[in-house]
Amino acid sequence: MALTTSRTRSVERPDPARPAQPAFWRLVAMVGCLPKRMLRPGRALQGSGAPLGAVNARVLAGVFLVSAALVVGALLAERQQREIVVDDIETASGNLARSLVQHAEDTFDMVDIALVGIVAQLERDGVDAHGLAHLDDLVSTYAATIPRARSLSIHASGGRTLASSVPPVGGRTSDAALFAAHRASRDRSPHLGPPIQDPADGKWVIPFSRRFDSADGSFSGIVLATIDVKYFSDFYASLDLGTDGSVAMMDRQGIILARAPFVLEHVGRDMSGTELFTAQLTKARTGQYRMTSPLDGRAKISAYRLAGRYPLLIIVAVGEKEALTHWRSHAYVRMGAVSALTLVIWAMGLLLVGKLRRLRMVQEGISASEASFRALAENAGDMVARIGPDGVLRYVSPACATLLGVEASHLLDKPALARLQYGELEAFEIALGEIASRASEAVTLTHRAPRGDGKSIWLETTVRAARDPKTGEPDGFVAVSRDVTERHEREESLAVLAATDGLTGLANRRAFDEALARAWTDAKRSGGELSLVLIDVDRFKLFNDTYGHEAGDAVLRKVATALAAVVCRPNDLPARYGGEEFALVLPGADSAAVAAIADRARAAVQALAIPHGPNQPTRLVTVSCGVASFERGMTSRGEDPATLMRVADKALYEAKRTGRNRVCGPYRPRHAAA
Repeated sequence: MALTTSRTRSVERPDPARPAQPAFWRLVAMVGCLPKRMLRPGRALQGSGAPLGAVNARVLAGVFLVSAALVVGALLAERQQREIVVDDIETASGNLARSLVQHAEDTFDMVDIALVGIVAQLERDGVDAHGLAHLDDLVSTYAATIPRARSLSIHASGGRTLASSVPPVGGRTSDAALFAAHRASRDRSPHLGPPIQDPADGKWVIPFSRRFDSADGSFSGIVLATIDVKYFSDFYASLDLGTDGSVAMMDRQGIILARAPFVLEHVGRDMSGTELFTAQLTKARTGQYRMTSPLDGRAKISAYRLAGRYPLLIIVAVGEKEALTHWRSHAYVRMGAVSALTLVIWAMGLLLVGKLRRLRMVQEGISASEASFRALAENAGDMVARIGPDGVLRYVSPACATLLGVEASHLLDKPALARLQYGELEAFEIALGEIASRASEAVTLTHRAPRGDGKSIWLETTVRAARDPKTGEPDGFVAVSRDVTERHEREESLAVLAATDGLTGLANRRAFDEALARAWTDAKRSGGELSLVLIDVDRFKLFNDTYGHEAGDAVLRKVATALAAVVCRPNDLPARYGGEEFALVLPGADSAAVAAIADRARAAVQALAIPHGPNQPTRLVTVSCGVASFERGMTSRGEDPATLMRVADKALYEAKRTGRNRVCGPYRPRHAAA
């Protein structure tokens, strides 16, 4: 069942994150009041004999202040935009570092499973003549399960090779440091060493080992796995980080284990003296910072993260110059436009001075300047509208043809709010009242607007008061509208993603809790039925141990698809409750209906015929279902959704206890109490 969210219309202050907006609004405001201001100086000159030079000086000072404010605002906006771009890059790099840490830990976890298994068998059977006879088969068997490992071998305490998945060179291991580390510490955790060269072909590998002990607890030898450095380097090279980007994996001593781009001389290099280790890691285990790379000398934006289970560090770096290329090119264009606009403002200021010198041409100067400012609105991508005090549109810029598919002439002299729906109409009426009463200088609303072709778009409209220059009293409004349909759709999509489980595509735990609470409230209010099915994949841990986590993830996706196909009513909700557990929220389903749905879900999963050897007797992937049902009138004041969860969980436990691959229930609260 699809999860949908809706965005409510809101009345909000103008966004302070748009530093260029105030200067723009000063120009827009001048569309409504500049002609009256321009008439006043002419009358002052004629009536009072004010010096013409003083008027010109005031005009030029005003032009200078407007131009300076516009340029400074644009520079501040570009600076803020640059920081936003850098923040986005740092966030993306941090997310990538977290993913790469998970990739590295998963790789070493996979290898460690084999090491743990071999160590357990060696400590059980020993390394005597009888035990040695099976070591080659043991190593070969485990090596086949970990394709990411280059080699897998067993070495006695003196270094002699007892068994190896590849032909040994010299019959001994040459890495004495490994034996020294294991011999000196009785720690049974895996040991990750610095990169070494494989004696067979000279390629760099990462040693990963565990010690095994004899029956008396003394050191008996090590089980060693090696992972090709190129495996990690090639994987990192597949990521698109640009020509100056890089990814490096280091140990906690600062030794480079793998890096992309791959440079042979960088493998094993000590980076413990760099800023990352001397300053950044002393403050936090994960973070972002800007640096000059000690390897290639380029300025970079980087993010690092320490692994939790192994002594590993991942650092992702993006070339700062390359990363900001897109912003820089657009900044040049925008600043060029600001410069051009500044020149236009100066040109209009000088034009005004010239007009003031010729008092007999005041009216012509007013008309020319009004036309120039109107051109700013008519050439803007946003729609500018002038609303009279009576709520009637006095001016609409030509951008309305692009946004609304309607010519400006069709909107003039008509009520400005005529095209709004009831809820939006009420919000606009409140906003206009606040502006008229000076409770707010400006109000921004996001609303739906119909187009001439029958479709609709989302607009963000900011309304400001246009005041009489003499009295300061409201003289109507100026509204600027821009198309935010794409942004609105992205926000809708993000809301859907926030309620969706990333692996299975079903509703996640948060969406499940909200849906169950809503269904409970509706059932309690209406006295209707409400049923819940908890579903658990049988022996799923054994499946992961046998077939691997990737196969386990694939099984969860297939089970989710099968469950989603079982429920088809609009209000039914299949969800992933956590791990290998799923849930079905079934409002309005009585005990007979929910039992049938649960059995269809169980049968649908078994019909997938996914092999699962340890799951006897079917040897297929199956599920167990626990069903709880509150029928009409059963909800009481002392119960809540947690009651239904407990009842369903008890039924699920009974299904597991009595043999799995079955449905137990529906149970009701009195069964849970019993």
